[in-house]
Amino acid sequence: MDKYAQKLLDKQLRGIVAPRHDAVMVLAIVTVFFAGMALGSGQFAHKSEQVQIASYPLVNAAPPTIPR
Repeated sequence: MDKYAQKLLDKQLRGIVAPRHDAVMVLAIVTVFFAGMALGSGQFAHKSEQVQIASYPLVNAAPPTIPR
């Protein structure tokens, strides 16, 4: 491809190829991320119910022993 053909091709493609807007893309990604975090926290709200983890009573009781 000679210099004239390259200039002609550049002139023709100038209107087709859109300039990149990296800052806009980063802002859009960050906005979607935080919107998802906000919606997710509202959808899966933490309930403050007490859950008993131990399987034996903790008040006035000794921990279970392992027989040998």
